[in-house]
Amino acid sequence: MKAVIEIIKRFLFEIICGVAAIAGIVLIYLGASNMSSIKENMQAALSVRQELKSAANAGKLINKDAVEKAKSRVDKIMAADKNLRSKIRDINYYKPLIDVPFHLATPAQRSDFKLEYQKEVNSWLDKMKAGDIPTADDIAQTRDRIDEDKSQRKELGLEVKTDENAMINRPEVRAAITKAQSIYCYATENSFQESDVSERNPMAPMYVGKPPSAEQMWHAQLEVWTQRLIIDKVAEINNAAAAELEQEGSRAWVGNLPIKELVSIQTTQYYVTDATSKNTVVQSKDRAMPPGSADAVFTGNKSNELYEVMQLTTVLIVDAAKMPKIMSELSRDRFLTILNVEYESVEPNSSMQGKIYGDQPVVKLTLDMETEFFSEFYLPIMPNETLELLKKKRPEEPKTEGA
Repeated sequence: MKAVIEIIKRFLFEIICGVAAIAGIVLIYLGASNMSSIKENMQAALSVRQELKSAANAGKLINKDAVEKAKSRVDKIMAADKNLRSKIRDINYYKPLIDVPFHLATPAQRSDFKLEYQKEVNSWLDKMKAGDIPTADDIAQTRDRIDEDKSQRKELGLEVKTDENAMINRPEVRAAITKAQSIYCYATENSFQESDVSERNPMAPMYVGKPPSAEQMWHAQLEVWTQRLIIDKVAEINNAAAAELEQEGSRAWVGNLPIKELVSIQTTQYYVTDATSKNTVVQSKDRAMPPGSADAVFTGNKSNELYEVMQLTTVLIVDAAKMPKIMSELSRDRFLTILNVEYESVEPNSSMQGKIYGDQPVVKLTLDMETEFFSEFYLPIMPNETLELLKKKRPEEPKTEGA
């Protein structure tokens, strides 16, 4: 359009002359009888000429409104894209355990990673306010307290009831109730990922007396991020229910909270990159494993140019009536998709020993899930070996002024 305007400016005189010449030829050819229509045509030609002249002098576009509308539309699309990227980052960016790109970590920083990794894993039970069944020592101490209480009642001449409260006076039962009332859910260190980088495995790569490699650290980091998706949600769901109970004047404990136990979490060993790849983790009787391949799930998702895919499986004991809400909450505000659901009833614990889940029906819920890690956030800090596996390149650092 700018080029057209420049041509008009340069040949404006010739255009005017051309219009006049055409008008003269028309007059000679048609004669005076057609003067009125010729006048109208001339007026139209002059009007076009005037618009062209005005546009040329003002440097304006004839289709300015259309251009402005297109520009406004592009601006809105760009703003929406920027807003979407910001929201994705809020949901999907997870802070690494060390503040340095993994491929640049020094031996000292890699040793620091080991410490930070274990510190993170050790915090999970406290975060969920979780605990285990009473130990032998707990039961022994409870027995001593029961005997002491009976002795004191006898000394005071008070009746010692044995039949009516026979079960509650059993040390195993009272210890189990006391423990259940002090926690929000059952879980132990064994509930977490069976990992090659866990200190529970003395032969694991991270715990053989030397700093882990960048690749070993990245495996461990992915396990932390993926498991934390479940751990944070278990804590969030139970804490919200506990707050409601406290407002009603009730005490929150395992028996009246939605999630009774975190049985296990297991992730794929690495990214799901190929539709035909299989999970190399051996299926365990007490630990459910994720499908491990894209073709085994309805989404068919595998790592691509935008994101990397991890699969995980978690097993929970939950309040049967609250199972739909729990599944909804687990995937809310997270890139976490439920792939498969299995559940089975749990027999009531009539003995009141060990794990006590309360007086409402409970089920064992097994969920296969997948999550994505958007490459834009993680490519800059990935180890070189990981980039080679994914066939991706590390983005170049933005150049600063004067560089």
